Amino acid sequence: MVRSDRYKYCVYSDDKQERELLDLATLSGERKELERQRVLLRTTRQESLIDMKNDPGEMNNLAEDPAYRKVLEQHRQYLQDFRETTGDTFSAPKGHPTERTTGNSQELQ
Repeated sequence: MVRSDRYKYCVYSDDKQERELLDLATLSGERKELERQRVLLRTTRQESLIDMKNDPGEMNNLAEDPAYRKVLEQHRQYLQDFRETTGDTFSAPKGHPTERTTGNSQELQ
């Protein structure tokens, strides 16, 4: 997480090393769909951008709002700068959230 005077930016772990994947081919119906959604959520790095001035209760995630793209990119850079300073290996997603796909989306269908 990084903060500027007005915004708070968070990136949530994709949890790749800890997740236990089930073979979707062995599942059916609602259970298969639930597991597919669970895998999709856990393999997509999530991020949030909150306007702390207008939304102190942190109810509206602006990360996917195209009007905040420049603010999002600026805060990603703040995170990158922090990573370089501290040697942290955790990285932010690239591209706009509405343009990204998971690397294994074909496996989830």
